Amino acid sequence: MERIQETLDGFLNWLEREGKSVICYGASAMAEEALREDRLASRVQYFVDSDTEKQGELVRLADRRFPVHSPAQLRQEDFSRTVLLITSGWFRTIMEELDHWPELAEAPCAAYPQLLIACAPDSEEFFRRRILDECLREYESVLENRGEPEPAQKWELLAEKRAYIQGNGPQDRPLVIPRVMILPTTRCNLRCKGCSSLLPLFERPVDLPAGQLIRDLDLFFRGVDQCIRLTIGGEPFLYPELVELLAYLRAQDKILGVLLITNSTIQPGGSVLELLKDPKFYVEVSDYGHIRQMSRTVAALESAGVRFSVLADQVWDDMGGVEPRGRTAEQQREVYCLCEQSRLMKSIHNGAVYTCARSARMRALACGYSSERDYFVLNEGEAIECLREKIRGLYYMDAADACDRCDLGQLPARKIPAGVQLVGHWERSAYTLVKRDEYEALKAAGKKK
Repeated sequence: MERIQETLDGFLNWLEREGKSVICYGASAMAEEALREDRLASRVQYFVDSDTEKQGELVRLADRRFPVHSPAQLRQEDFSRTVLLITSGWFRTIMEELDHWPELAEAPCAAYPQLLIACAPDSEEFFRRRILDECLREYESVLENRGEPEPAQKWELLAEKRAYIQGNGPQDRPLVIPRVMILPTTRCNLRCKGCSSLLPLFERPVDLPAGQLIRDLDLFFRGVDQCIRLTIGGEPFLYPELVELLAYLRAQDKILGVLLITNSTIQPGGSVLELLKDPKFYVEVSDYGHIRQMSRTVAALESAGVRFSVLADQVWDDMGGVEPRGRTAEQQREVYCLCEQSRLMKSIHNGAVYTCARSARMRALACGYSSERDYFVLNEGEAIECLREKIRGLYYMDAADACDRCDLGQLPARKIPAGVQLVGHWERSAYTLVKRDEYEALKAAGKKK
């Protein structure tokens, strides 16, 4: 096969210039991501996939339907007008296998993951894909979580936000970040296998004083023009000074939305619920099967008028342990550029800013991890321009030392069940309050009778 060495933008431009159509190999999660590109989706003829259950079916991907065939269909394809795009985490294995098919000797072929990581961090493509696009996705979620506005007004607000983030070009652009995470506590009442926050590894959990958190946030936001959304990690409803923290976040104008993620087993108190009623806040409730505790939490949030949703049937990516993997610099770069957290989950913790939440947790664990590029210490006496450059550097980096101790961006991804306990287990119930749209529809229908 003829390998295409391009950035994603370069590949899409080439398709348009040459008038090529596309066949995609792999009809799963990565295909969904690839089809966000309208310039690509409009050129896809069909998919091939080794999953026999998908073959011969019309598969719905990114709100479109595509026929799926066996990979053997590629032997009959005319590749003078068509290009093969691998949209699978198994892209290396697939390409090695297809290299032995004589019918595909002259077939142009690209791997979607390799197109994604090809752009340089100082390029406009890097800015658009890792900053602008992520900010707009976060902003759309913030608008939807508020329950407003009407579709036409939403697109108008998104267009205004796009123009603001782009500024007047690279030299005159505000520093807008898509998301940052804070880690107020290492306490959790669950001990989940594969916990992304590494909480079961903390033998002596610690709550950071709210004053320390607020000081760190004040220092950080001196250097940022706007943060689309802030996430509170860990189990937020176990944090004893949550009221003080929420009050501060509500008043911080540079933060547009705040997301709290709870394991649903801790019912928040009245003062917390009163603050969470503010449309700036949104709660994601994880359904791990403990129906009684979750139903109480859901009832409390609903009665208080807090905006929330329930996450059901979750599957986690297995990040592995914190031991070194021995990856080369290029392998670390690939893992970093393919990791969702590298785009979104910069983290503020205990006086420092980190390239990701896992980096912060590993440093707190004192597990042997250290780095001169993955984090920096917040300094009260630092000039704002210097601080801005450090923050910008974290968001525009394309590799991290933490990636030698994490498998989140490693392909193919390993999936594990969510919320499985290291000790004991929760008995899952078939009846859970997870389908909120159906639940709301039933309530509305009941009111009309």
